[in-house]
Amino acid sequence: MLPELKKAIMRFVPDYFSWDKKRQEQYRVNTPEEDAFKIMQFLLRELFDISVYRQGDFETHSFQNFHALLPCR
Repeated sequence: MLPELKKAIMRFVPDYFSWDKKRQEQYRVNTPEEDAFKIMQFLLRELFDISVYRQGDFETHSFQNFHALLPCR
């Protein structure tokens, strides 16, 4: 797991690493849209210095497949 991804998860889903593997997998499969946006927003800012303020900004910047870069998706 990328250190930046771990940092994002710790910030937005603080209990994640206390969950068992099954619960973590369940969360990764069914990540709430709001959490996914916050994590993606954080990663774009940390890794690429790109600021995204609204969900629609992903389409504007062609980030639809950004999740494919993440090892947990």
